[in-house]
Amino acid sequence: MSQLAGMRTRFTDDDEIFLKSLGERLRILRNRIEISQHNLATDSNVSKNQIGRIERAEISVSIVDLKNIAKALGFQNVGDFFNASLEDDSSE
Repeated sequence: MSQLAGMRTRFTDDDEIFLKSLGERLRILRNRIEISQHNLATDSNVSKNQIGRIERAEISVSIVDLKNIAKALGFQNVGDFFNASLEDDSSE
């Protein structure tokens, strides 16, 4: 177990892998639609600092915040956020 960003909550190695994957997914999908952390924060009602910390896998995110982030990115639900392809669509 390790500690992310000095937080009291300890995460297993599997938890850290998941949080890093989640953060990378969020960053890729956010950049794909060319929305800034600031604008995503405004649209999702989640602070810009928290968006950045999620992308850097420094914190765990609540399911409600994740739902709001997914909707702000244009997804109908959290499932669609996780099912979205991360492949670059520009090669077609």
